[in-house]
Amino acid sequence: MIQLRDGVRLNSTKLYNPPLPEDYTPRQKLLERLDLISRRPLTLVSAPAGYGKTTALSAWLQKSDIDHAWYSLDEFDNDITLFQTYFLAAIQRELPDFGVELAAIVDRGNSLSARAFVDQFNPALDALERPLVLVLEDFHVIHDADILLLIGELMRHPHPALHLVLLSRHDPPLPLSEWRAHNKSVEIRSADLRFSLEETAALLQAATGRTPDEAIVAALHANTEGWAVGLRLAILSLAYAGEDVSPYFLQLSANNQHVVEFLADHVLAGQTTEQQTFLLQTSILGRLSGELCEAVIAAPDIVPDGQAMLRELTRRNLFITSLDGDRQWFRYHHLLAQFLRSRLLRQYSAEEVARMHLRAGRWFADAGFIEEGIQHMIAAGEVEEAVGLLAAVRYDLLNRERFGRLSSLCNLFPEEAAGISPELLLARAWDAHTMRFDIAELAALTGEIDTLIARLDLAPDRARLLKAENDILKGIALYYDLDPAGSLAHCARSGRHPQDRLHRARLRLAL
Repeated sequence: MIQLRDGVRLNSTKLYNPPLPEDYTPRQKLLERLDLISRRPLTLVSAPAGYGKTTALSAWLQKSDIDHAWYSLDEFDNDITLFQTYFLAAIQRELPDFGVELAAIVDRGNSLSARAFVDQFNPALDALERPLVLVLEDFHVIHDADILLLIGELMRHPHPALHLVLLSRHDPPLPLSEWRAHNKSVEIRSADLRFSLEETAALLQAATGRTPDEAIVAALHANTEGWAVGLRLAILSLAYAGEDVSPYFLQLSANNQHVVEFLADHVLAGQTTEQQTFLLQTSILGRLSGELCEAVIAAPDIVPDGQAMLRELTRRNLFITSLDGDRQWFRYHHLLAQFLRSRLLRQYSAEEVARMHLRAGRWFADAGFIEEGIQHMIAAGEVEEAVGLLAAVRYDLLNRERFGRLSSLCNLFPEEAAGISPELLLARAWDAHTMRFDIAELAALTGEIDTLIARLDLAPDRARLLKAENDILKGIALYYDLDPAGSLAHCARSGRHPQDRLHRARLRLAL
């Protein structure tokens, strides 16, 4: 079920561990190695893209029948309030009564320090009847110092009920050697994830339904070095290889990028024109649904049934994974998506790709997914329309005191966007006051807002509303600058406007 918070929908597909592919082949030795997860506070699974980290964890969780939560990270999660929101939402998806009071604090945008968060998080863990495994997928995207500090604080005195698992393409900047020395962590590396020769043979047999030729198995294993995605791409490409496949596999090198480009290109060429168009144009999306794909695709004579196409691609194991139990949302494998996007940029103009992003942004906005709507509109170069999305939810977030959520949305915009939008500057001014209590920055921003409003040719009602809001912010800055008379004068001037009910709650909170 999609969760709603702050009037802005959370992307609940970030909270599902992907199901196993239909042709999954059990790997007993790897599963036994992963059993160490339940014996250590933290497990780091570190390997380059395509080594099967996610599949391995999904298989282990299915086998172990342990309580678990899953949080798939992306670049936009480098925001401590947003991270804490999703961190708790992931656990609450498995355990709805977990940390309700803490979640309410985070929802209000009260930016908790690492120590304060853990001090309230651990008592919620005390109430658990069974241990919990929390998987943070794609942890390599995280570089925010506050988030890294939070992980470190969780590990300072690890709670026995929590087992963290970090899936990463490289080692994160955490004190791993110290944790290893104190027996707090275990590490799963590329060598653990590589397929053995026997596993390669079993995978090939499961995929083709017949006993593979030993020479083919040896060549395939040698040229992919047991690299999971290389093996799967090679096996998939067998359907298009035609006659004798031995020379075909001998063309491969052990270089991962070469394998991806060679095999993905080979596999893509085996699809129909409609399927190729679908794959290329939807590669701009971080997640896919049937309706979203239909909205994004623009091609003459092609009107695909998006949901049917996604399920067909899944059935054929074309590196697409279901993200939820209802099989409504999917994503492409990272490496395939990277390949498709590079091909997209070669086959379509920048203007055409921008229009795809704009259609995606508008679909997400209409569906209530404001963050993804903003991201795609910015990618399309339509910053003003993206600002319009922020403006549409800004007052609601302010009046609900969801300052952290507003701050997260502001952080999606490039710095130069503030020069065209008083709404964005106003949102940043509220952020300076409510989240960081930087009164000097608040005062400076109110001056910039006045200048921008005067420079832009705004509709009178809009200009009056923005000036009234800025008067409140000026009043706040003057109050903390020990100028109560000036503060009251600005706040009184703001209160004379008909929109004052939008701001009075803010004024009470501020003063």
